[in-house]
Amino acid sequence: LFCNPDSGDYSLAENSPAVGAGENGIDMGTLGVGCGRISQIIHVSTTGSDETGNGSEENPFATIEKAEGFANTFYDSSHYDHWNSNLGAYVTDTIMVHDGTYTAEDLHNSFSGYLFEFGANLINIIVSKNGPEHTFLQAVDVGGTLGSYELSGFTLIGGDYGVSACYIKFQNCIVKDTERFDATTCGMNCFLFYSTTFIDNNNTNDNYNFNGPPLFINSIILNNENLTIGSHFDAGSMSFTFNDLGFNENGNISFDENGDISDVNPFFCDPDSGDYSLASNSPAIGAGENGIDMGALGVGCEAISLAPTILEKVVPNVFAIHQNYPNPFNPTTTLKYDLPEDAMVNIIIYDMMGRAVKTMVNNQQNAGFKSVHWNATNDNGFPVSAGLYLYSIQAGEFRQTKKMVLLK
Repeated sequence: LFCNPDSGDYSLAENSPAVGAGENGIDMGTLGVGCGRISQIIHVSTTGSDETGNGSEENPFATIEKAEGFANTFYDSSHYDHWNSNLGAYVTDTIMVHDGTYTAEDLHNSFSGYLFEFGANLINIIVSKNGPEHTFLQAVDVGGTLGSYELSGFTLIGGDYGVSACYIKFQNCIVKDTERFDATTCGMNCFLFYSTTFIDNNNTNDNYNFNGPPLFINSIILNNENLTIGSHFDAGSMSFTFNDLGFNENGNISFDENGDISDVNPFFCDPDSGDYSLASNSPAIGAGENGIDMGALGVGCEAISLAPTILEKVVPNVFAIHQNYPNPFNPTTTLKYDLPEDAMVNIIIYDMMGRAVKTMVNNQQNAGFKSVHWNATNDNGFPVSAGLYLYSIQAGEFRQTKKMVLLK
């Protein structure tokens, strides 16, 4: 860790491993300490190893949890702390995640002592190397007390986010199928979404407690269910965001008062395949603050035809519940089902003794193609044991049951 080797400065950074490592505790090399601490990057890759890796780009770790244990903490005078609303924060080394799909079930790096010692919370910084089209986090469990997280450049599926006296910031992320948001005593905004696509999230089980409306800037909010305007979303905490909630002020783009989508379809390139980049004629292009694009991704394809058929809502022809995927699974799986008409829907998971384990859905729903995710917990939130389970749907007069296998 030389201070500036590209400019010929081979003095040592304050956190160089060569400081004090020489004979009789002297510094190694010609020069001593010549600059403050230099932030390090800790690498994570699907080809890495938690047993033999050291976090370098050449020898990365395999999991984010392992990398987090090696991240040091330092004061960065240029980093903005959203919890204290001031410049300057205690942050961790940056964890850089390479292309691939990861689970991250235990990210809770919280140091309560920091509040008393420094008057600030700790900010954990985790970024993807190549963005949300290439880096996927599934079954993410993130949060803690006085331990904020800033996640940048990920597609996050089935996340569980909980914070107290801190926050989670999503930057250039795709956030979908979220299991839970929960927050307490975190000031103005517990969850912050910058240039993020917030799509296909469902609060069916009333697990979204934002502790006040989250902040959205330069983002896209679309196709989410059972969210409440006022407690979940508010015009005052949303700006330059494409949304289907009816907010048109503060630079936002939304449906008109009649629910007409003719002028506000975001024109994702291929949303059915998970491609949420923008067609070149998307109204979200250049519509963000200072002329940037709204959402996590920029232009990804040529103009899409404005033919009315693109805007028609497609509904299935018959009731159905599909085989869960993946199956067998560990730790999460997706149950997809089709509703050709509006119906009261009840989906329950049973063990092989016929005992109800988890009520997944129990509410009135509109017609459409639906999905719900199970994270192998029961109604009390405790993990269930491995084995064979049944999942059953009742929608109006329609009833059907299928089997699935949980591995441990």
